[in-house]
Amino acid sequence: MTHPLRRFRKSENLTIEQIAGRAGLSKATVSRIERDLQKTTEATIRRLIQASEGKLTANDFIATSEAAE
Repeated sequence: MTHPLRRFRKSENLTIEQIAGRAGLSKATVSRIERDLQKTTEATIRRLIQASEGKLTANDFIATSEAAE
C-alpha cells in the first residue's frame, strides 16, 4: 500500500528533497515515513500538513499508522 505522503508528493511532482525542505525535515525522515519505517510525531504531522498546503490531513497519517500495526 502506498503511503498518502508518497501519493501526494508524486501527484504534485515533488521530490523527497522538496517536500522535506518545505516541512523542515530531513530527506531521510521523509523517506522513512513514506516506507512506514518511522512513526510520525504530532509535530511532524503538522509540518507535513503545512508543507502540503492542507492537501494532507492528520487522518492520512493515523490511518496508515494503524494499518501498519
